[in-house]
Amino acid sequence: MALSFSSTVKNELCRLENLDKCCLLSELAATLCLNGIAAIIPDIGLNIRITTENAAFARRIYSNIKKLCEINPEVTIRKSKKLRKHASYILYITPSIGSEHLLNQLGLTVRTACGEKSTEEAGKIQT
Repeated sequence: MALSFSSTVKNELCRLENLDKCCLLSELAATLCLNGIAAIIPDIGLNIRITTENAAFARRIYSNIKKLCEINPEVTIRKSKKLRKHASYILYITPSIGSEHLLNQLGLTVRTACGEKSTEEAGKIQT
């Protein structure tokens, strides 16, 4: 079976050896904008969830966050019951882990469907 364009790009990206901090920050910011969802929880803070089906890409995201921000995201693997080898890798960054620190370091904000920061609402991460 042929890989999708997205899978091909993620596999190529995982083979790159980026040593420059600016390249890693840009890569991580793009990943959060494309694969990240943020939920604003009143009186607690911001939860970030990054989901991918590519195991190597999930490892790379985890490593980059750990290296750049000294944060250890929580990782969950969900296997589909319908398909044999289908798995989703979900990285969670909670307020206690350092979600605000991560967004600040990357220069990102959260925008809800209304276009403003809101409580009790999920939003898209933007530059």
